[in-house]
Amino acid sequence: MASSADGSKLVLVVYKGGIWTLQTTPAPVMNITNSDGNLTLSWIIPSTNFVLQQCTDLSAGDWMAVTNQPVLNLTNLQNQVTLPLPTNNVFFRLSTP
Repeated sequence: MASSADGSKLVLVVYKGGIWTLQTTPAPVMNITNSDGNLTLSWIIPSTNFVLQQCTDLSAGDWMAVTNQPVLNLTNLQNQVTLPLPTNNVFFRLSTP
């Protein structure tokens, strides 16, 4: 049996019994931490590509891609983006391209 890091792709092989696969749509969980004046956003490495987006007004719905590229942390299998701590409200989401 093998699984992707986020558990959304599974493969099972049985000796002389066949191969089974299962794929579901992942629902990533974003973690946010504040440290030394920076904001770090992280999420588990998904089997589907996600783009980190931000906006300052949820009612306007003007989501823009965050230009900082995620860095892969191999110790916890998470993508991480570190940004300066915002001075105003900022909302973040993960979206599929």
